Amino acid sequence: MTIVPLHDNILATRVESEARTASGLHLPESAVRGKLNHLRVVAVGPGVRSSKGLITEMSVRPGETILIGNYVGSEIEVNGERCIFIKMGDVLAVLDAHADE
Repeated sequence: MTIVPLHDNILATRVESEARTASGLHLPESAVRGKLNHLRVVAVGPGVRSSKGLITEMSVRPGETILIGNYVGSEIEVNGERCIFIKMGDVLAVLDAHADE
């Protein structure tokens, strides 16, 4: 099944957090819990229509990693994979993949 978000909705999946350090130490769940707010964008809607009839373009693109707040969105299951629907206004930041380099 293919899902195409409408308006300013975003379909995303949670980014799995690494439970081990580079040296192989196991991290407790409390140490990686904050990573649950990192999402990978799967699909985006066209944007929201203004009162003048113009569509405000979305600020994120499929494939980007975003940061959201706690208790945001609606979780669904698509083709056996857990996904989350959120609004563009709930996105706090787009994470730069090159920031760790």
